[in-house]
Amino acid sequence: AYLVGQFEPAIDARRRALLLREELGQPDKMGENLRWLSRTLWWAGRRKEAREAAARAVAVLETAPPGWELARAYGMQAQLCLTAHHLEAAVALSERARELAERLGDRETVVHSAITTGVARAHIEPGGLEKLQELHELADSQGLVEHAARAVVNPALFIGDELARYDDEAVALHERALRYMKDHDLDGYFVHLL
Repeated sequence: AYLVGQFEPAIDARRRALLLREELGQPDKMGENLRWLSRTLWWAGRRKEAREAAARAVAVLETAPPGWELARAYGMQAQLCLTAHHLEAAVALSERARELAERLGDRETVVHSAITTGVARAHIEPGGLEKLQELHELADSQGLVEHAARAVVNPALFIGDELARYDDEAVALHERALRYMKDHDLDGYFVHLL
């Protein structure tokens, strides 16, 4: 439901799963559900609730031994900072997630964090768009489709929204991102980019 843009059913499913995990006393699964709930709430435009869910995820997970769930919860907080244009906080949280993920051997979170850091730095450093292209190819080659999508959609959004460029390069970035979303049935991302 989340990947095809059906956010309310996805939110409802995550809330039901969270209640079950709470009843079972599974903080790691609670934290994971809260992280996903945060992500889906953000997509549904419910940013305040998204921030609250992400903060709760971190609070729950920091009471247990550090695992990949905590690294991903830090990554979610980094994404929320990024979308609010709190770029320094986004980089700091993303690097925190990456460092923990590297210690744990969690390659997916390492890639996710690198993309978040890359998007934040693309706003402030030259050459950032090229780095995101490399990260897109890396994520795609590892079968990390949603992460690859983030790495290809953000430059397409950034070049128009932030740089006010609508030249051939901007059009090519949009077309490439739309094609990737369509080819991978990522309807939510497709509509977001449109």
